[in-house]
Amino acid sequence: MKKMILALALAAGITLPASAQVMGSINANAPTVSQSIEFADGTKLAVTYKSLNFGQGSWLERAKQERARTMYNNNAKENPCGSVALSKDMVIGGAKIAAGEYGLHFMFGDDGSPMAVLSSTDKEGNAQLQHFPLKLEAMEAHSQRLAISVVAGDKDGSCVITLQFGKLGMKCEGSCPAEKKPAK
Repeated sequence: MKKMILALALAAGITLPASAQVMGSINANAPTVSQSIEFADGTKLAVTYKSLNFGQGSWLERAKQERARTMYNNNAKENPCGSVALSKDMVIGGAKIAAGEYGLHFMFGDDGSPMAVLSSTDKEGNAQLQHFPLKLEAMEAHSQRLAISVVAGDKDGSCVITLQFGKLGMKCEGSCPAEKKPAK
């Protein structure tokens, strides 16, 4: 009986998609990281995320297959890997993002291109998704796990956000909209 149960368990493990096995075991003990920045005008940006292991970039290769991409996106929709909170509206990577709390997901477009997705719920309880293409390039350093850093920018009210997956990553600027000063 034990041999039969072991054989069934082994057969089940072999038939599971490779991506399901990787997502389950490789990230079982992934740490949670939190960072925030507060600007002089009181605007605060906070990012909290699970520092997932993305298989040294193999997830990008698998995303070229429609079936794998669909499975990955469905899982990512249901299971955000983090959150983003903005106390006031900001412009990040050229896109205006309203103040609020968002789920943070990494997904793929129909062509397999990676994107960051912020999720929220509207007043009617419907899920709202904002998609941001990720223009990943080779980075000097290597990060085995997802790494997101937020550092002060060169200008007042600005920051630089870096995303890194293995050897690939990108940087974008975040800024607080300039407050209009009252006319004299």
